[in-house]
Amino acid sequence: MREPIRNRRLQSGSINVQRHAPRNPRLEVWEHQITETQLSIITETVNETGAFTQMVPEKDKDSAEDYANWMRGCESTNALVTLGFLNEITDKCSETLGRLKGVMGRDFKVYEATQIAMQMFKGETNDDAASPRRVQ
Repeated sequence: MREPIRNRRLQSGSINVQRHAPRNPRLEVWEHQITETQLSIITETVNETGAFTQMVPEKDKDSAEDYANWMRGCESTNALVTLGFLNEITDKCSETLGRLKGVMGRDFKVYEATQIAMQMFKGETNDDAASPRRVQ
């Protein structure tokens, strides 16, 4: 008999996604956590904006502190892409982003919520996310 799969557990503002592999040792066991900041990004994107832009950090234009902070933000967003909660749609917005680069002198990426993120987080607020619960 296989061990249970817990798809999503929300405790203290973070989601723990855990999978326990069946008895086959070749299958990988993995665990990912979503931070409160990432949860806030997902819920805001799903329930308010639909999509968002993120500035691409540049070492030669940014202070070391700003560059480090913006790189952490990019890593956080990339984790949500990897987990399947966000899609990068920068290519679909190239004309608008070209104008933005002309004005701001910076590159931007654009992300939208995936269908699975919309199903999981539609109607959920950041206040809801802060309360512990278990979803099976």
